[in-house]
Amino acid sequence: MRFGVLLVVLVMAGCATSQKAQAPRGTVLTSEADAFTVEFPVGFPPAQKEVSTEQTDAGPVQLSMYVSESNALACLVSRATYPAALFTGPESEQAMLAGALSGITDGGKFKVDGLKDHRLQDHAARSLVAAGESEGHAVTMRVTMAVVPPHLYQLNCTGVDGAAVGTPEIDGFFQSFRVTNIK
Repeated sequence: MRFGVLLVVLVMAGCATSQKAQAPRGTVLTSEADAFTVEFPVGFPPAQKEVSTEQTDAGPVQLSMYVSESNALACLVSRATYPAALFTGPESEQAMLAGALSGITDGGKFKVDGLKDHRLQDHAARSLVAAGESEGHAVTMRVTMAVVPPHLYQLNCTGVDGAAVGTPEIDGFFQSFRVTNIK
């Protein structure tokens, strides 16, 4: 009997230890309307949503942006919906990524480091780190863009005055992103 009690105590202690070992989770955001899910880093408040429509030569572009800030860091997820006629194949997807890169680097004001083309859930994607100065502050941006016609998704973590954008928590933010229910 004593052995049985000892065994139960050891099993319970093991369960308690494994529960304590779980890392805290950040806020998970799932947007059915914008067809994605992402987990913001621990300590970031729930993201605030902003929606706008810009008139362009190609037609209206609808932008949904979710932003969360903590200390000297800001993380955002955006989805821009372009006129479907702009997407004619792989060349147009690469052109969309190139245009987005130009916008992110503010016409060359930010120096790009570590530019990498890849696939995100089988869609054309590009990741980078860019550094520069804005309003007298040193700024570092870590960005992943993915083209899922007729949408351009962007994940961005921006650090000001030395705030690190390459921590395990920020890595988790980028790795957690998934496009869902694309129509």
